[in-house]
Amino acid sequence: VYQLLFVNITIYAAVFIFTKKSYSHWLLLIIGCLGSSILHGALMAFNIGLFALTLFFYTIKDKKKLPWMKIVISIPLIVFVLFFGFTFFTQISYQLDDGLLNGIVAYQEGGLNADGRAFYKDSSSINGTLDLILFIPISLFQYLFEPMPWKMSAIVDIPMFFENILRAWLIWNAIKGLHTISSEKHIITLYVFIAYIFLELIWSIGTINWGTASRHHVPSMGMLLVCAFINRKTKNNT
Repeated sequence: VYQLLFVNITIYAAVFIFTKKSYSHWLLLIIGCLGSSILHGALMAFNIGLFALTLFFYTIKDKKKLPWMKIVISIPLIVFVLFFGFTFFTQISYQLDDGLLNGIVAYQEGGLNADGRAFYKDSSSINGTLDLILFIPISLFQYLFEPMPWKMSAIVDIPMFFENILRAWLIWNAIKGLHTISSEKHIITLYVFIAYIFLELIWSIGTINWGTASRHHVPSMGMLLVCAFINRKTKNNT
């Protein structure tokens, strides 16, 4: 729940930064990033990417046409944030001395060596860049929607199955909303949805069973709900 709290604080601050040009919310953004990063290394990786994403949206917000000159100028800053953040991440959180690909394989194999009933993977066959490209969307799909009905083997799997159906419905509403909402809300929804997918993608790389996945879904739930319901009208259409 504290991960959820700090992630929500971070997203709240970031939206104010690029929609209202609020400098004071940079402090709140830093507090949210620090709080969640202390709680889990995966959230540190998320915050690094989110910081770069916020800088990009800050550049393009409120422009009828893409400000190419500002984008070109901001790219070095974004690259610096990603490079410095990745270096800091590897020194403080996860060691990736053998590269990202080998690090993912080692983490997956370490988890597969443990005993567990709710595994949705039984091997980690990533032998190159192409395998990694194919692995990422498959891993994300399994992380979001396992267990499939034919894999359920206990009563405790039933609530998770219906939770996954609800998650699929929320994701569908979020994607549908991107095509129907007003331009003012569109930029917010797009930003938050990208952040949501990015966080879930990070979790999916290191998750191999739906028991662990059910816990990791919690920190991103606020983002998904915002995207799914931002365009919902109340009874008085406000």
